[in-house]
Amino acid sequence: MISPRESVMQLAYLTRPGGLEKALDFWIDQVGAGPFYIGSFPLTNQTFHGKPTDMTCIVGLGYHGDMQIELIEPTNNAPGPYREWLEMHPLVPRGGIYHHIMMDHVDFDATYARYLAAGCKEGFIATAPSGGRIAYLEAFDTIGGYIELVEANPGWSQMCVEMREISRTWNGSNPRRGFETLNAKIEPIR
Repeated sequence: MISPRESVMQLAYLTRPGGLEKALDFWIDQVGAGPFYIGSFPLTNQTFHGKPTDMTCIVGLGYHGDMQIELIEPTNNAPGPYREWLEMHPLVPRGGIYHHIMMDHVDFDATYARYLAAGCKEGFIATAPSGGRIAYLEAFDTIGGYIELVEANPGWSQMCVEMREISRTWNGSNPRRGFETLNAKIEPIR
């Protein structure tokens, strides 16, 4: 059964290396999303199609209404869902190319299993800085991209609420910020 809380909470777009600034310009200036919080969330214990990898990236997270927009710029060429997607899509628009949706959920394992049963394929899994799991499930035949799941973490949830609330009253100033400017922090799960 699907939880009444489960919903699409994020649309994510991938840029080529060096493309994050142009994508931010588009989403801020043309769409009106923001402000965007920019930084890295180093992942450990990464596997892609069952093989170890070590991909890295810089992300920008902002809101447009209640929808979180993530912009991702890979910073190395390690195997993973970013390199694979860029190889599959040689033309990347200025604002980035659609990559995944992130699902808000209450049970990582049950949601993961439900999507596998619906035909998604295991793609990428890693450990987030919180100690929780993050996964990209391949949903190419159903939504034309990945589905991201992030294991629940109070710090992550608080950061999302804070970013969304700031966005609601944002006047367009200081459209690029660091995650360190937020009060909420992602702490390890204990």
